[in-house]
Amino acid sequence: MFLEEITGDIKPESDKLECKAVLNREDVVDWLKSIAGFANASGGDFYIGVEDKTNKLIGFDRKAADNERNYFNNQVNEHLTPRPQMKILFLSYEMRGNERFIIKVSIEESTI
Repeated sequence: MFLEEITGDIKPESDKLECKAVLNREDVVDWLKSIAGFANASGGDFYIGVEDKTNKLIGFDRKAADNERNYFNNQVNEHLTPRPQMKILFLSYEMRGNERFIIKVSIEESTI
């Protein structure tokens, strides 16, 4: 299953869209740059649980999705000041009879 199937009109990765299968714990700076870049430009969407390049859904079970969201929030709070304005949503889909989740982070353009 692909991102386009649950969101509609998704385009390939661009300056407004980035996808990560999981958040890299070894290179936090890499994905935090994307979050800061969206805020410093005109905003954008950052998906977690989606392969970059292919937009294939990897997803998480509910507990793993909660853990990934909490890790994301902790890293943003620790490293980005001021914290960018953003909305975090879980998008659900079914795979082989199991409910799975991806995380959509919509980052707003900074007003600073």
